Amino acid sequence: MNDPYPKFTAALRELYVRAAHEANYRAPYLLRMLDEMNGHDAATNLILSRELPVGFTQLYERKRLDLSIEALVLRPKWKQLFDRNTLAAARQRLESVHYRFAHDDWDEKQQDAPPESPSAADIADTPPGRVRTTTYRILRDTALARRVKQLNNHECQICGHTITLQDGSHYAEAHHIQPLGDPHHGPDIMANILCVCPNHHAELDYLIISLDFNTITCVEGHNVEQKYLDYHNKSKTEYSEK
Repeated sequence: MNDPYPKFTAALRELYVRAAHEANYRAPYLLRMLDEMNGHDAATNLILSRELPVGFTQLYERKRLDLSIEALVLRPKWKQLFDRNTLAAARQRLESVHYRFAHDDWDEKQQDAPPESPSAADIADTPPGRVRTTTYRILRDTALARRVKQLNNHECQICGHTITLQDGSHYAEAHHIQPLGDPHHGPDIMANILCVCPNHHAELDYLIISLDFNTITCVEGHNVEQKYLDYHNKSKTEYSEK
């Protein structure tokens, strides 16, 4: 795939990682787009879309529109890559929700910044460490989860993929096979953790795929137990039958 702006594509992947770490928001559709086209084209398509991207709404609710693609393309480092229509659409979308632009954004002479985005009413009282969607998810990157990722060299145990960041380091995510917290009460042990890529993490979270011990890559020092795979597969079957 020809990529005229590989550094911007890398910056877009880095933005995905930051959103996952700092806002607990993963956008697997963005990674799928980047598998099919370069970052410039993916950003342009999302910004010029007539429908408001899901990612923009999710980051707005988290008060982290600084991690949006719209904010990224308006940065001085990248804005010269885009035409004025794309830049104007990005700015208009951010202004529509009263986003407070950074001093080095598109119009550096802007003096009266709009007020900061208001808190979403339905998450105002959300306890720290959780994100309110249709359910509550515990946000954890435990020492054991980090150890699992290190042992697997940050490579997905399902497909082998890893994300290489701009500094040469690698990124992957840890998935508790039997989820932590109510109503699952899964244990925070290495036998219940998989190192996965963001795409497979989302598919596991939403019970889209089953897990087969024979197709999971195993490394020395990290032994996944079959009973947790069985729990996931049972949950998937019960969800499909609803």
